[in-house]
Amino acid sequence: MLRGSNGVALASALNWYLEHAARISVSDPFRPVHLAAPLPNVPHRRVRRTSPHRYRYFLNYCTFAYTMTWWGWPEWERMIDWMALKGINLPLAITGREATWQLVLRDLGFSREQIARFLPGPAYLPWGWMGNVDGLGGPLPEHWITTHMELERQILQRERELGMTPVLQGFTGHVPESIREVMPRATIHRTGDWCPGFPGTCLLDPFDPLFQQIGSHFLERQRELYGTDHLYAADPFNEVDPPTNDTAFLSGMSRAIHQAMRAADPQAVWVLQSWFLHYKADFWKEREARAFLGAVSDDGMLVLDVYGDGHPVWPECGAFHGKPWIWNALHNFGGQVSLGGDLPRIARNMRSAIESPDRGKHVGIGMSMEALGADPVVPDFVLNMVWRHSVPAVDGWLREYVARRYGRHDRSAWRAWQLLLASAYQCSTQAGTFVAERPRFYREGTAYRTSPVVMCDEGKLVRALGLLLSAAPRLGGSDSYRYAVVNLTRQVVGQLALPMVNAVEDAYMRKNLAALLHAE
Repeated sequence: MLRGSNGVALASALNWYLEHAARISVSDPFRPVHLAAPLPNVPHRRVRRTSPHRYRYFLNYCTFAYTMTWWGWPEWERMIDWMALKGINLPLAITGREATWQLVLRDLGFSREQIARFLPGPAYLPWGWMGNVDGLGGPLPEHWITTHMELERQILQRERELGMTPVLQGFTGHVPESIREVMPRATIHRTGDWCPGFPGTCLLDPFDPLFQQIGSHFLERQRELYGTDHLYAADPFNEVDPPTNDTAFLSGMSRAIHQAMRAADPQAVWVLQSWFLHYKADFWKEREARAFLGAVSDDGMLVLDVYGDGHPVWPECGAFHGKPWIWNALHNFGGQVSLGGDLPRIARNMRSAIESPDRGKHVGIGMSMEALGADPVVPDFVLNMVWRHSVPAVDGWLREYVARRYGRHDRSAWRAWQLLLASAYQCSTQAGTFVAERPRFYREGTAYRTSPVVMCDEGKLVRALGLLLSAAPRLGGSDSYRYAVVNLTRQVVGQLALPMVNAVEDAYMRKNLAALLHAE
């Protein structure tokens, strides 16, 4: 018998049963769940759980590109149901925003060609909504815009049926460069460069009356298409510097964004990622951050501390100066596939956010990873805290997790994971795996790149792989076990391969043919 206050609570009760009675870990929404017959009994007569977290946030703009670009309804349906199992009640929902923009720009007199130059292609849409690019990978086919408008309606219907509160898109001030042609009197600024090869985009001046006109019209058109739940994501300075550090401009920008929201929706709450305060910390000093955050009432903004697992901003920013905020684990960058994630550090940072007397208006936890599916233990650990009132010791939690993941306790598998906890899972570096990278050299300073592999104690990784392989006679029937073997083998091969390619590079740079042939 499952009981709950809404669909998310009911699904979470089912997930509790799967984990604690059936001893099954539902880490991946796309893998089937196999239950024994007859069904296992609940180990206690009655179990009641409440969540201490009002909000449980999920997703990142980047996830909609690195993982979800080509998803249709079958994938989304399974993902939403999985989110409910994990207790998520605040999902980011930005699919189909191109339809909103198309309507708004048509209403304002932009031509089809001007709109096409503004809307990015499918894989780059999230960076369009965050104001980093215009038109990259476009133009979008009309069929795409229509089908993704319908897809978003299906997504929102299911999320709302389950009791979730989807976060839709807000207006950030980012406008097409062609606004100079359509509205020549508009006051426009250009943001700083995003990264090499990507010049800044156009930003409407917050004091220009057009800001309120376009911003409120955007929300009105969006409501016509998708309804509203009164929460709107808007990140005007994602990884770019504002055109000035003048506090009047910065406070004017945040005030304009929020006023445009409230003009269209008096109950509007602005959901803001804190990433810019970390990524551009040289710009966003105390003076600038206070001006930007302080221009909006506390009840009008909800801040996501998106990198809370690695570099939490809330302690450095006075718990966001009175704003309600949510602690998040970012964990994955760029959709890179590797084992890694400092579980003890994640636990410490989460515990501090939940328990610190200086935490201010902390109201939830979440996962804001840039991609899904590569390394399930970290999301499982974070989301398992949704229905806990305290953060447990990592090793105790991990022991039970491994047993659930593989369907039984196994001494060799647990010893393997102890070694992983002492190596890959005490490493906060975010990286890919060398053997899965595009072939090239990795000299520092030559181009934008990420570390090709998480460098940790390779001896521990090799021993962990040996122990995990030795459990094959007992665990080989488990899909999760086979997944872990492949994951760890790739990690080991990648780490062992990097010194070899470094030797090839060294010989090539020295024009030493003998050394090059030897290294190959």
